[in-house]
Amino acid sequence: YGRPVIFVPNMHDSLLKGPGVTANVTRLREWATVIGARVEEGKQKFPDPATLADEVAYHLNRERHHLPKTVITMGTTRGYIDSVRYISNYSSGRLGSMIAEELYRWGLNTHVISGPARYAPRVATRLEMVESNDQLADACQMALLQPAALIMAASVLDFIPDHVQTGKISSAGELK
Repeated sequence: YGRPVIFVPNMHDSLLKGPGVTANVTRLREWATVIGARVEEGKQKFPDPATLADEVAYHLNRERHHLPKTVITMGTTRGYIDSVRYISNYSSGRLGSMIAEELYRWGLNTHVISGPARYAPRVATRLEMVESNDQLADACQMALLQPAALIMAASVLDFIPDHVQTGKISSAGELK
C-alpha cells in the first residue's frame, strides 16, 4: 500500500483466542502492524486515545528516520543500607517520560531505562526497569553496544553505602 497499515484487535478475549482469528491475526502481521489492545473485563479494547495516537504517530513516522535508537534514562536509583532500608534521590520520572513519548511519536526507536519513578512513559519501543546505580550503568552499557543517541534524565544517586548490612538493622542499632 505504500503506507503503514495499523490494526488494533477489539473483541472478547475468547474470540481473539479462537483458531480462525489467531490465524488471521498471524497473517495480518505479515503486512500490517498489530497494536496491542487494552485488556479490560475480558475484552480487547482500544488503548486510551493518547496512547493510540502515539502508536499511530510512531508507525507513520518511523520510516522517515534511519537512526538506530535513542536511549533515555529516567527515574531515580537506590542505595541499600540494609535489607529493607535505602537512600535515594527523588525523581517523578515525568521529564524522562515526556521526552520518551515525544521521540516515540516522531518514530524513533526509544529504549527507556527507568529507575523507580511515579511516572512511566505511556509508549516506548522498550522499557527496562532498574533499581541501583550498578544496574543503571550495566543497562546503559548493554544498550549502547549498538550506536545510539543517549539522553540522561535520571536522578542518579550521588552517595552509595560502602556496605549493605544483611538483615534489618533495628531502631536500636542492633541486627535482627
